[in-house]
Amino acid sequence: MIIPSIKTYVIYALSVLSVVLGLAAWGYRSAYISADMTLQLQNKAIEAQNKTAESELKKITAERDSIQDAYGVLAKTMDKDQRNFDEELQRLRNRPPAPGAVRVRVVPGTCGEGGDGPAGREAANSPIGPAAQTAATGLLAPAVVGRIDGVAFEVEELQRDFNTCQTYLLGLK
Repeated sequence: MIIPSIKTYVIYALSVLSVVLGLAAWGYRSAYISADMTLQLQNKAIEAQNKTAESELKKITAERDSIQDAYGVLAKTMDKDQRNFDEELQRLRNRPPAPGAVRVRVVPGTCGEGGDGPAGREAANSPIGPAAQTAATGLLAPAVVGRIDGVAFEVEELQRDFNTCQTYLLGLK
């Protein structure tokens, strides 16, 4: 039989198909092995990075906690100081007014350049302390005294707020 039969062609075709499928399977297997190795390397790198990140996170969290604790102590101290100051200010506001009139002393020339003369000329001769009461030159009206007290309390409150802010800012450093 010189002419091959259809069986022979089918066998040849199946043989070629088997070889092609075998080569394709071998190629896919090689690609799978290569991808698997790459994936394993990436997983190891990610695990190492996660360990580094975890230790860094613990360190930073400990630093944050210590700073928060310090700020907590600072806040408690500032709150205590604020309450003490408010109590003192309230005590001063509730005190009875001083009996008698308020005497005011006028000392000319103490404003420096542009005043009555050089600074200190008159001020050096003016009495200070209890002796200054005898040098009073006028009386203040009760309404003015009340306003001065009000302004003095406002200044005290501003001073308290300034001290609070300054303490807080210095505590941040």
